[in-house]
Amino acid sequence: MKPPQFNSNIRVSHSYRFIADTTGVSNKVITSALIMGAAGSICTVANTTVNSMFTCFKIKDVKIWSPVSQQGANTTCSVEWIGTAQAPSIEISDSSSSVSQPATVSCKPPRNSNAAFWQNPNIGSNNLFNITAPAGSIVDLGLDLIMCDEVAASYPTTVAAGVLGHPYYLALDGTVGNHLPPASLSSTQ
Repeated sequence: MKPPQFNSNIRVSHSYRFIADTTGVSNKVITSALIMGAAGSICTVANTTVNSMFTCFKIKDVKIWSPVSQQGANTTCSVEWIGTAQAPSIEISDSSSSVSQPATVSCKPPRNSNAAFWQNPNIGSNNLFNITAPAGSIVDLGLDLIMCDEVAASYPTTVAAGVLGHPYYLALDGTVGNHLPPASLSSTQ
């Protein structure tokens, strides 16, 4: 009897957590390139470039918990999945004017949306979803990822600071915005 076939690519699933700074984000476009940087990179050129540890990813879900409102002011959070010729854009949102219940969103990419498919920013970056997350919001992004194997240098990202060989996890909204930094992971701009 011969050994069974197996998938030799290293595939991992992980949920990344981001916390909106004092500015938060409003209708910010999240691209496949931004997610690739947020998923983890290694500094390959000191103070200049980081390269992704992964070759591609697929979004499992996005969850947002906005802070409770202060003195009856509304807080709203949302995810708008960007559509295609085969699927319309779909927005999932929640608002709260309560001082005890936060606004929350929990959703998966709609079928046939850009975000429903595997993404490889080395081929080209796609707009996947728009996010609104007020200051202090917690954002969880669930991903399936495939580790780099035969790709010599996967998706490079320019950074202002970085130590050669160190791992970094970039903000979900990119190094220019940096309003959704990762929680409990080393980051750089």
